[in-house]
Amino acid sequence: MKLRFLLLAGLSLYFSACFMLPRKERIVSMQEKDANIFLRKAIELTRKKNYKMAYSLFQDALNRYTEIDDEDGKTRTLSGLVKLFAIQGDKHQADSICSILSAQPNLNKTHSIFYTEAIAFNSYQSKELDKLLALFNQIDENQNNLEIKSIVASYVILCSFGENSTSTAAMVNFLETRYDGLLNLSKSHLLQNIETTALAAYALAINLYSKNEFERSAKYIATALDYDIQTENSRGIADDYYLSGKISFQTKKFNQAIEDFHNANDIYSAIGESQGARTSSVFALISEYKVSGNPVLLKSLKEIQSAVESKELIELIKKYISEETR
Repeated sequence: MKLRFLLLAGLSLYFSACFMLPRKERIVSMQEKDANIFLRKAIELTRKKNYKMAYSLFQDALNRYTEIDDEDGKTRTLSGLVKLFAIQGDKHQADSICSILSAQPNLNKTHSIFYTEAIAFNSYQSKELDKLLALFNQIDENQNNLEIKSIVASYVILCSFGENSTSTAAMVNFLETRYDGLLNLSKSHLLQNIETTALAAYALAINLYSKNEFERSAKYIATALDYDIQTENSRGIADDYYLSGKISFQTKKFNQAIEDFHNANDIYSAIGESQGARTSSVFALISEYKVSGNPVLLKSLKEIQSAVESKELIELIKKYISEETR
């Protein structure tokens, strides 16, 4: 009875405090709360390829941030819209919103994390390496800009994946020499975008994988997976599991590869990434065949090989079921 009395008294004080706020401040607080919810949901739906609903929620968030004159909220929402259109290949719309963002007075004096990441992502999706390099060079080298430069450097590496170019080497060197500092900022909750660490770790991991440095790659991808799980980044988690599976496969840890590929397949399927799901599924099947040598699995692989249209998958199966690579 006493506990119930204290609980009711606490709730009474809470609601009294809320309604002691001026009406305008209460409305602003509610609008900001709603806008934040809409924005988070829009970002989540973008990752799940539900673009129509994501666009609607971005619009709702933008309207509310505009009504309460929240410049940071508007910037984050417009940046989300840039990524939404870039993913869909609508370069015209993505570029148009980038132009709107660049015209904002508060962005002319400093580099906004979310705005800069949106521009970098847009250029990455369009494979515009020169624009990414120019953006990286525009940002002054100092501790305050470490996060932004790390984001752009990561997209340069991903954009030029597999190329042993001077620019890629420079970006890798930048990230590797500042990686501990980035981790420290992340652990101290001093990053503006909590996904920065996962992005940088993934970029370094995939670069090392392309050079057959599998052990070093595995350490970075483990960090990327950890941070992507923390931020509930479904696409990032799937990509991390897929690369982890490929590392395990290349180092002949086939049981671990099976688990990683199944995890990647499940998440890719859930977010509508059919190509990633199909490739993960085939890799899992090949890994299982490597472990057991089961002729039923071999038959399944040959049936897939004859049915799929993807040349990449056909060559993948052909390579790993041959006598030399069994």
